[in-house]
Amino acid sequence: MKPFKLNRPVPIPMIIILLVILSSVIYAFNYEPTAIPDDRIAKTDSAETNALSALSQSVEVDPLDEFRPNLQELNQQQIALKDQLSKHNAALEQIKLQVTDLQNGFSETTKQIQVQSRRILEQNKRKKPRIVKRRKPRQTRPQWILASIDQWGASQTAVLQDGLQLITMRQGEQYRGWQLTAIHANEHQVELVNARQQPLTLRLH
Repeated sequence: MKPFKLNRPVPIPMIIILLVILSSVIYAFNYEPTAIPDDRIAKTDSAETNALSALSQSVEVDPLDEFRPNLQELNQQQIALKDQLSKHNAALEQIKLQVTDLQNGFSETTKQIQVQSRRILEQNKRKKPRIVKRRKPRQTRPQWILASIDQWGASQTAVLQDGLQLITMRQGEQYRGWQLTAIHANEHQVELVNARQQPLTLRLH
């Protein structure tokens, strides 16, 4: 191996730089990292975890904060509805009691009506039936019209109008319970009588 010779003198600053580089290389080859105790690592991790937790708690915002007023209002409305429901239930119970009383009263009234109906039926059975006498309908005076008085020789004939019907009668003849008793041609009238001897006089118009 030939000795290292310098052909020309090296400046001093350059020599210092080379020494520093050489010492750094030697230190890098011979360096061994010093082991850190486990308790110090655990403490460091714990401290970092606590710091991160505190940071996250300070940074995070509760999403329910925006809805808490609405939730409180809904809670109050729910409490009010519960109170109203309780009042309605109490009123309903009162109505049920009133309905029960009415049903009992109706049942008692029905029993009394049934008892009275039985008594009335028994009394009606004991009473003798009344004989009702039917009165004969009164004969109304007929609404006839004397249409004319005709004379054929010595005989006279009266023409009566009953509605749209014309009836020819001679003295002594009957029509619907009425008998023609007299014809007065000069006076333009006729006389009739029924079974009760009620007179009827018809005149020409």
